[in-house]
Amino acid sequence: MKIPKVVSVIQVLLVSLFLTSLSIPADAFAQNQSDQTQTISSILNAYEDALSSSTAPPEQTISVSVVTLVKERQAYYKKYFDLGLHSELTDIESRFDQESILSKDMEKTTVTEIVNLTGIPKLQVAGDYPIYQAALLAMKQTDDKEIIFKLEKYANEMLEGVQQSIDEGKFTITIVNLHTMIFDSVTGQLLMDEYTSKSVDDAGTDQAVWINGKTVLIEPDMSQMPDYRIYITPVETLAQELLETFMKNTNPQKSDIFGGNNVLYSGGTAATYIRTWVAVNKINCAMNGTVYQNTNAYNSSYPSYNCNDCANYVSQALHYGGQATTSTWQSGTYAWVNVTGLGNYIISQGLGNNTTCSSLGLGDLGIIPGTHVVMVSALNPMRFSAHTSDRLNYAWQSSLSSCINVY
Repeated sequence: MKIPKVVSVIQVLLVSLFLTSLSIPADAFAQNQSDQTQTISSILNAYEDALSSSTAPPEQTISVSVVTLVKERQAYYKKYFDLGLHSELTDIESRFDQESILSKDMEKTTVTEIVNLTGIPKLQVAGDYPIYQAALLAMKQTDDKEIIFKLEKYANEMLEGVQQSIDEGKFTITIVNLHTMIFDSVTGQLLMDEYTSKSVDDAGTDQAVWINGKTVLIEPDMSQMPDYRIYITPVETLAQELLETFMKNTNPQKSDIFGGNNVLYSGGTAATYIRTWVAVNKINCAMNGTVYQNTNAYNSSYPSYNCNDCANYVSQALHYGGQATTSTWQSGTYAWVNVTGLGNYIISQGLGNNTTCSSLGLGDLGIIPGTHVVMVSALNPMRFSAHTSDRLNYAWQSSLSSCINVY
């Protein structure tokens, strides 16, 4: 009856000797037998905590190079808000959507991260906004009554939009990153991390690549961001640019004081619409993982277009803001649903002017030529909302290089 016990002891000794001969630590052996999914989940949670709160992660979960990356990301976000958005970063919140993990293989795991960056505008007096000051100055430099009328309307809407931002206090920019990670299959430690926010409307606000054993951050050119430019450009220069813009294309039929159409476009009203029928999301509507769309948030009164709803949505907002439909521009027409068609229609009908992107106000448009169109939905700092990719008050992108002031 005692033989099984002896055999059991011998088995334990043999296993112990086998592990010793292979020089495999006991914790590593246990790790090889554990659920890799649970290990990945724990490490992602530690990564979130480190980025969100500056809490140092346990050394055994994240490598030194990735810890360095986390610190660099925190510094970059602060710089991005300071220079690019003329704001102060107050909070970072990182959250990995673990349901989005495409591979359970620790050798290479892809996962989506949602980063919420919250801040406060530095400008707290609406009347000090450089573009507003430039509009007032531009009005003094012309005798053309129609241009003065348009500039006055523009200035008042600019002031209203900036004040709205000040009254709201804090604002949040939500960035969606796609990460590729490599873990040590023995210890479970996160060894490598690279990620990107590249999308149809984003050349890469937030991205890092793995080069020669190190993750390197790739920062956008912040000097191209509107809120950087307006604070380093003299008001006199901004005023001259505004005056030249408003002189390019005049259309007396658009102003009730000049006769004709007595319905004026309200950029603020259009911006309210463009902020309403959209939700920040991680739903991928394309196989390449670069386009996000959630039709559950869309206005069901209009048809939506799978993975290509940007012009359709902007047209809805323009109409809500006061632009009248025509046989050429109405739901479903080329000018309504096509990026190039919409931009050409606005200009050809005298409903707006091409302008510098830094002078855009609420309800104005930014375009990636032939590809994408968005609408300014908030100022101080300038932000936009759009469909596909679905964005709500997202930071302006340099790729939105063609800009239209709508009136």
